[in-house]
Amino acid sequence: MDAFAALALVLGASAWSDARGGGRSLSRIAPAAAACAVTAAFTVPILALLREGRQFYGGGQAGFFEDTVKTTVWYSFERAPYGWARPLALGAVLLGITFAGLTGAALLFRRGKSPAERAALGLVALPFLAAGAAALQTALFGTATLRDRSALLFVPLLAAALAASLAVLARRRPRVRLAVSGASLALALLALLHLGRVANTRESFLWWFDADDRRVVDDLTRLHGNRPIRLGVTWYFEPSLNFYRVTRGLDWLRPITRDSPFGDFDYSYFLETDVPEALRRGWVPVARYEQTRSLLARAP
Repeated sequence: MDAFAALALVLGASAWSDARGGGRSLSRIAPAAAACAVTAAFTVPILALLREGRQFYGGGQAGFFEDTVKTTVWYSFERAPYGWARPLALGAVLLGITFAGLTGAALLFRRGKSPAERAALGLVALPFLAAGAAALQTALFGTATLRDRSALLFVPLLAAALAASLAVLARRRPRVRLAVSGASLALALLALLHLGRVANTRESFLWWFDADDRRVVDDLTRLHGNRPIRLGVTWYFEPSLNFYRVTRGLDWLRPITRDSPFGDFDYSYFLETDVPEALRRGWVPVARYEQTRSLLARAP
């Protein structure tokens, strides 16, 4: 939503600038203005509905820098054996933000004297406008600060802003074009090497606990026979298991809730942290899943 809001602002500013300068006819300004209006028309109602449904429960409370900027860098190195590089990466990101900001300010001061400069200004402005939209969203709707996966939208936006800023620098100063190209290639190579080191196709980093959910559903399918089953779960598993229940048409599996997994159920699926308590209460192990170390157990 924040990226859409930023895009709406860029399109709106472009349309307003063209109309004010008289550089384009109404027929060429209208598409940009219409795109701005449509984007805003979709964004605001969705935010309002999310607020009404009390769905703004995810995120952080420490502020934009700590939650959005810092955690995005920190999580990017979570699987890497070179965690010591995090402060260096954070420093590089802050330098990149500063460079893009100064470039945007210079382009704004020049008021986009050429189409190329106006296009560059729009790209450079995107991450800053998205950050402003996120802050406004928090102020108006009481949302938590963007963090981890919800903050990932800033990665491509900042990459686009840096690319546009470097292009402006190379265009104005031909002597540094070779250095800019070399630095860009080195950064791309480092990013690819890092991706190759931390990429994981077996599980999602943030949703690792769902890696065995399909196996759980397969095991329950073999166990249920002709009788309905009430399944309790550690609340993390509820969305994905209900997804399988609906998409596979498992009429024998009752709707899964976020109630305590120690309740009145036929079976319960426990996250690793709940397993010791489940065993202490006499739940009978049915299957143990090695990847997540979770447990499917029968009621005592």
